[in-house]
Amino acid sequence: MRTSVLLILTAATLSAESPVGLSIPPGGEAVFPEKLAAIRHTAILNGEADRIAESAKDNGTEIFAVVSADLVQGNTSQPDAWRRFFVAAMLSSYGKSVTNWEILPPADLDPRHPESPFRYVQLLTLAHKAARDANAAARAGISIANYDLEFLDATLRDGAVGQFDFVSLSPFPVSSGTDHLLPGALAAIRKLMTLHGLPAEMPVHITLTGSESELIPAAATARSAGFDKVFAEASAETLARIPEDSEPAPSGKSHSGSPYVSLTLGETSQPDGLLQILPTDTPWDAELKANRLRLTASPPVFRTAFLADPSFLDPARKTYEVTIEAKRLPSEDGLQNPTALNLTYEATHGLRTAGLWPVPGENEWQTHTWKIEDARFVAKLGWHFRLEAAGAGNDVLIRSVKLK
Repeated sequence: MRTSVLLILTAATLSAESPVGLSIPPGGEAVFPEKLAAIRHTAILNGEADRIAESAKDNGTEIFAVVSADLVQGNTSQPDAWRRFFVAAMLSSYGKSVTNWEILPPADLDPRHPESPFRYVQLLTLAHKAARDANAAARAGISIANYDLEFLDATLRDGAVGQFDFVSLSPFPVSSGTDHLLPGALAAIRKLMTLHGLPAEMPVHITLTGSESELIPAAATARSAGFDKVFAEASAETLARIPEDSEPAPSGKSHSGSPYVSLTLGETSQPDGLLQILPTDTPWDAELKANRLRLTASPPVFRTAFLADPSFLDPARKTYEVTIEAKRLPSEDGLQNPTALNLTYEATHGLRTAGLWPVPGENEWQTHTWKIEDARFVAKLGWHFRLEAAGAGNDVLIRSVKLK
């Protein structure tokens, strides 16, 4: 696959100190708006690589190269495969222009599999050492998909400490309301780093994708929140419209003293003191007119997490109720097999589950309430509780979630 490299000097230019970089998807055209601070794209080692390096140098653009284990020829569990890759990179003009390498997990790695964190740490360790052997100034970045701080925590526990120099959240699809989550996401990452003995000031990057109307405010919020690099997968014109300096996102109304906080899902969800970390977990189904937890998708989505407004939470309170409105997908096959939802929450001693609720198969909206008596909502992993599906049945539709 060839990547066309263009140096475009357009009217949509950026200032020399623009905090926002361009994320180029694999196989996409490397288009350099004038005075672009940085680009993030999949590493390539061919004739086009030298042109990327030349264009970046002429334009004053820093290169952040993404390396997936799938790109490294040979057995990725062997040091020689990684050493050969980085030696080849450093011998090219492209490699000499790159000191930042983001190590992407292989495509077949399932973050939910118990062996996946350790497997990724092995690859990260090999890549970090190979890059440093080829260039002492090289820096390796740990790459975390979306907002999966649980996987980040697991990799740190499995030996990733000392094997990376920056953290990259990527990709991060934005939708309505997610920009308010970004300051909390960064705070949760920095808290997690200190818990594992890492410096809280280690650089943290984020890559944002999505529609222009949602990407622009999200990128501005991410920059004002303090992310060290904000990469946007967007056109030069969209990049130019992202403010370099912006006010932090407004905190919204206070929920102090409110009896509950809630989230009503829909084509446009309505949060009232309760936010869904990744609304893309439960996309709107226009035909069913409901939001769908896709157990049968590829890959499947079995869980979705929620974060309550801090003004609603009392640090001394341990008792809460979580109520959900849900129903089974109206499908003959789905209704014949059991599907259950479980509630996992932050407790006084780590994470706990509140028990399975078998979602009835009557194909009607159902309400269920879990009672919690040992809550400790501190958002260590960026969320307070999450819903998880289990069983062999079909997808689950979710209409509302309430924390009382």
